[in-house]
Amino acid sequence: MILTSVFTGLIGATSSVFLLMAYRVGLGLSEGPLGIGCTNVINRWFPSKEKGTATGLWIAASKLGPLIVPSVCILVIQLWGWREIFYVFAMPSILFAIVWMFLVTNSPSENRFCSPAEQRYIADESNDHARQTGRRAQMEPMPFIDAFNRTKKVPALETVGQVFRSWNIFSVALGYGCMIGISNIFISWIPTYLVTVKGFASVKMGFLASAPFIGAVTGNMLGGWISDRFLGGRRKPMMMLGALGTMIMMFALIDAPNSVAYLGAALIAAGLMLGIGFAGYSAYPMGLATKATYPTAFGIVNSLGQIGSACAPLAVSMLLDKCDWTSVFIYMLGTSLLCLVLLISVVEPIAQNRAKS
Repeated sequence: MILTSVFTGLIGATSSVFLLMAYRVGLGLSEGPLGIGCTNVINRWFPSKEKGTATGLWIAASKLGPLIVPSVCILVIQLWGWREIFYVFAMPSILFAIVWMFLVTNSPSENRFCSPAEQRYIADESNDHARQTGRRAQMEPMPFIDAFNRTKKVPALETVGQVFRSWNIFSVALGYGCMIGISNIFISWIPTYLVTVKGFASVKMGFLASAPFIGAVTGNMLGGWISDRFLGGRRKPMMMLGALGTMIMMFALIDAPNSVAYLGAALIAAGLMLGIGFAGYSAYPMGLATKATYPTAFGIVNSLGQIGSACAPLAVSMLLDKCDWTSVFIYMLGTSLLCLVLLISVVEPIAQNRAKS
């Protein structure tokens, strides 16, 4: 968090293209560990029945940036200038990092503010059966869903070597790369589509360009909550629903009419479907890995996801050089289908023992 803030502030102080590129590279390197660190804290600090909800809230918060930041930037530019944007956004993270260092520990047992009762609750040992047997609470059976979902008991991934040999981890990572790639296309290319193809002015374009993120914030929170509250911690159903729903919405956007109402509704629904499974991609490895190996497991998921995120906008530019926007939506439809196939191939783990740290 501190290095991210430092490089953000340095971008505002840049005096050449070379320094701008260097600071941007530094910013990317600094941001890389944040996702792993945040999800690792969730994994260690929340009981199994709340991990999906907590992850969904964390992801939803990250999507609030595209909704809030543009308005703040306009205000800062009017008051001071463009360089001050980077100074303003550099300061909060430094303050949060200082607070984090003093208040947040690696595990509840190390925190003087966490009572023994809270520690038992976090360890999923708060119910009578768990206390009597010394085991953590298990998933309640859902025969129909479990048959389709391939729910089964699997051994914990206790070593880094086991993590790197796990098809479940790599398949989910590739699926995440497919979906986050579509999300990045929405960020980088949808505004261009709305202006050049649909001919919308800046005000309408601004509203429609933010529509997917309105849906995504809602989907992120709903997906994690539903998987915890109604699915007993099963992550695959919401991930598969997200992939299937995104396929449907990409089909609906092919040759879409020049209607603000239609496009607004379709883009919100597309963002909702895209975001509804995102919490699962972070929470799924929590059910496979131990707390010690989870950072490696999610590191794989996040790394392949970011590769997909980087490649997708480039793929769109290559398509638009030779084809039209129909091919772009078909590409995103096909990417969603690939994600669905990958997800079907993995199992939904029933945790046997994930408490090792």
